Amino acid sequence: MVKKEVKVSASKAQTVEDITQKLKEATIVVFSDFRGLNVAKLTEFRKELKTQGAEAKVYKNSLTRIAFKNLNLSYPDDLLQGPTILISSVEDMSKLTKTVVDFGKKNEALVVKGGVLDAVTLDSNAIKELAKLPSREELIAKTVALIKAPLSALVMNLSSPIRGLGNVLTAIKNQKDGGKS
Repeated sequence: MVKKEVKVSASKAQTVEDITQKLKEATIVVFSDFRGLNVAKLTEFRKELKTQGAEAKVYKNSLTRIAFKNLNLSYPDDLLQGPTILISSVEDMSKLTKTVVDFGKKNEALVVKGGVLDAVTLDSNAIKELAKLPSREELIAKTVALIKAPLSALVMNLSSPIRGLGNVLTAIKNQKDGGKS
């Protein structure tokens, strides 16, 4: 099947440019089907995403296809079928994927279709696996704990001979005092 060249108006060209920028600049972009979500749930979802430094916007699939073409990115055909909401974040990808997957569990109407991570398209299973990864803050905390543990042990080992000497001196003092404290 030969695909015909699509011409876009100036306003649509700006929208294509916006989508292209999101795909280029975002740490991760997740595509989801939101059929069945009412306005209240969609608003709740967007507010939750905003707290994570992410945003969700609905674009025409045809304009999103043009943005993919502009970036020479391939994508599975089912990624841009039906109503699609584009969720993007320039911050922690783990937080975003966790938020989307968790919201999808609570609201079955939100179905993850796939995403784009570093110019590579991902399927819905890959997005769900990313959601299982620890967040950036968790990784930093674990790293700090790993660095801190040996240092704490070193301090304890260095101070134990001094503490031991103190215990011996106290025991000797107690013996000389006849067991009186």
